[in-house]
Amino acid sequence: MKVKAFSFSASLREPYPRQVTVKTAVYAVSGGSIQRLECQTRSFSIELDALDFDAEFGDTIQLTVADVVRGLTSGEFECSVSECEGGNTLLKVYEVLLNGKNFKLLSAYKLSEGRLSKIYADTLTNLAPWRERLSSVSKLLDLSPQALEGV
Repeated sequence: MKVKAFSFSASLREPYPRQVTVKTAVYAVSGGSIQRLECQTRSFSIELDALDFDAEFGDTIQLTVADVVRGLTSGEFECSVSECEGGNTLLKVYEVLLNGKNFKLLSAYKLSEGRLSKIYADTLTNLAPWRERLSSVSKLLDLSPQALEGV
């Protein structure tokens, strides 16, 4: 199953001023362990990637392609897309720098009816403590919390 991961930097003035940088790592989960996936990187394309970008970051960090396009008149946006061959269960880890503050966010996916479905996602607006989030994700992915310590 092909998976997309976005890493980007944006300096936006609308709908409100913000500087955000996101680096995404993708991990396959199998047999109680995780392994970082090797991905091929290419440039972002609105036609190919806008819907996937919105699905990934609309809730997580409240940023959509429409926000980026609107904010571009006075801001900057650089984005690369990593495409990976993944398994039936995936974990994405986002290293986020938002207006000078660092955050680590998690999203978990499982194969369901022939497509990967999001079963867990952190959001900046309702962020539980790190240990609590690790515990929740480890249960959903059938992993020990220690397996996630290095992500």
